Amino acid sequence: GPRNAGKPVSTPFKTLFRGLLVVVFGLSVPAYSDNGENPPKGRTGLQDFDQEKKLVSKADELLLRDPPTIVDKPEAPPSGDRRDYQSLSIYWWPNPINRGVPYVYVDGARNPEADKLDEPKVWDFGENVGVLTRAYVLTGNEAYAETARTWLMAWFVDEKTRMNPHFRYAQAVPGWMDGTPMGILEGLPLSRNIPNAVTTLYEKGKLSESEYQQICAWFSALVDWLDNSPQGNYVDSLENNHANWFDVQLVSYHVFLGNEARARQILERVGDRRIARQIEQDGAQPAELVRAKPYAYCVYNLNALLTLCEFGEDMGVDIFGYTAPSGASIGKALQFLEAEEREGKSRNKEKVNRAALNELFHRAGRLHGSNP
Repeated sequence: GPRNAGKPVSTPFKTLFRGLLVVVFGLSVPAYSDNGENPPKGRTGLQDFDQEKKLVSKADELLLRDPPTIVDKPEAPPSGDRRDYQSLSIYWWPNPINRGVPYVYVDGARNPEADKLDEPKVWDFGENVGVLTRAYVLTGNEAYAETARTWLMAWFVDEKTRMNPHFRYAQAVPGWMDGTPMGILEGLPLSRNIPNAVTTLYEKGKLSESEYQQICAWFSALVDWLDNSPQGNYVDSLENNHANWFDVQLVSYHVFLGNEARARQILERVGDRRIARQIEQDGAQPAELVRAKPYAYCVYNLNALLTLCEFGEDMGVDIFGYTAPSGASIGKALQFLEAEEREGKSRNKEKVNRAALNELFHRAGRLHGSNP
């Protein structure tokens, strides 16, 4: 298992991580939407008073709710254990010939059947534990901290309801596979807010030593699965957004667990293993441009790469400044999208979302000191 698993993170590193998780994965970051209008945003903070009011109002609503649990689903996955995370691959639909299996692929068209399983719950859990924790820090209201603790216990600790630390049955395709490696992407809501929330609540005495250690042990087991499972190894080998978001998750967990050296090792290989393989000399992202919504996926992929840049910046690893032997770089990828938008180009009836592109340039400017 990872070094230091379950031990409090060293203070400077912990401070960096807490700040980074708030700015990279803050409240104002909605989940990715297929239209590309809600990319993960960067360094925004909670300065705005209206936003603080919305935060507290949302937290008040959560006080009245029971925590979402992994065991609350129509039937158990193939393992027979309801604590195993289970979801459907969202772009697969019942076969039109027999309205059944095997399912058929329709890229870009989400099958609403997926909403009945665990993917909506992991987003609900991850985002709202973050809301409750930030509301507690903002107001000092103990009820928010206690509710966040209750949710954390249900998801990670309680033997009856806790999620088993793997994504073996994520993004299943009925008639084909009971889970696919692509389902690892669905762990993002956990990496966005949970390490930050757990660290904050523990430091403020709202999680006991035992509770904190059990949550750390859970993430340690998840890291082992991501590192050593066939699913994790497959995603790590990809040359598209899945590989980058895989790195985002691993880096955030390693930082949380105190594995600074392992986090830095992943960040140091992003240039050669991700940028050089995913971005062409002219800035095109071929694996994303073949998708049904090519520009949205290009934006989504660059959001992952910029998130890794922001982790790297605070750890002394310059990912944004990397240029591949071909001349490819993140800056080139941004310029490619800007040129396509400026020329009014359309791919598969989709145009570049200017607001999403502006947000990418804003984040890149913070890293680069000016526009790339």
